[in-house]
Parts: sequence; C-alpha cells; structure tokens
Amino acid sequence: GLRLAVLRNHQGAALLGQPAKATSMLADFDQRREFEATLSDDRVRAIMVGDIAMSQRRYDDAIRAYRAADAERCVVCSLPSLARAYDMGGNADSTIAVLERYLQMPSHPVDRLVEDGFSRANAHRRLGELYQAKGIRDKATAHYTNFVDVWKGADAELQPLVKNARDQLAAMQRPAGG
Repeated sequence: GLRLAVLRNHQGAALLGQPAKATSMLADFDQRREFEATLSDDRVRAIMVGDIAMSQRRYDDAIRAYRAADAERCVVCSLPSLARAYDMGGNADSTIAVLERYLQMPSHPVDRLVEDGFSRANAHRRLGELYQAKGIRDKATAHYTNFVDVWKGADAELQPLVKNARDQLAAMQRPAGG
C-alpha cells in the first residue's frame, strides 16, 4: 500500500545518492505518523534510517538500523538491505549468512511476494559471486543456476547480468588449468 510506495521511493532516493531528499522524506514520514500510525511504522522508519546511512556510506549505522527493522513482523523485508550493508562494508561472510537466511526463512506469503519480487533473484546472483570468490563451486553453481532460471526472460537491459552468470557457470565447469 501507501507505506510500501513511500519506502520504495525513499530507497530510490537514497540509492541514487540523494541523502538530503531521503532525509526530507523521512521527516515527512515522521510527521504523517503522528496522525495515522500503523503497526509497520517502526520497521519502515528503521529501513529509511538505514537507507540514509547507506547513501552516506555509514555502513555500521545502516547495519544497526536494518537490524532494528529485522525485529519487526516482516523479518524478510529488511534482510536484503542488511545484506547489502554488510556487502558494501566489505564483510562477505556476514553478507552470505544474511542472504542465506533471507532465502531460507519462512514468512507470510504476501511479505515473500513483495520482497522476493525485488530481491530474490539478486540474492542468488550475489551469493553465486561470493561463493565463487571463496572457491565453493557447488554453492556458487546452485545460486548462479537459480538466478539464470529466474531471469532468463528478463528485459534486454538486464540480459548482460544473465550472460555474466552463464559465463561464470561455464568457467566453473571447465577443468582447473584448462
């Protein structure tokens, strides 16, 4: 609904390097909360605070904010952002752990539908990359394969990502030194 639209617009501003706009949107959100609060407001606000911290490259602050959002009803909703904060902060092991948790965690079907539409395929792609970098071929292969299966029919501008995943799968299938 409206809260999801506000959150996605806010994330867009933060990801586009517009922390001032994202901060202004957070202030508007806080003002509206005074008159029409919902149960998910604390989670949404924590994600917004995390997004601002991410846009300012304050990854530890973002991690704290996303962890606060993780404590709310829709746990899967904050996990992709939490993983991204760990990833941008250079912590591959925590990125892997959070993405695996996100992919394996049961959740309300509506929460999964919404968040998975934005994040599931990319979680598989990033896990493929991280496992490949660690030399864990079986897990890298499984995640790249899942990504390719889901995105094989993606729009033309996204096909380079699919091609790259296919290329990585092919490279891992070649014998070492060959």
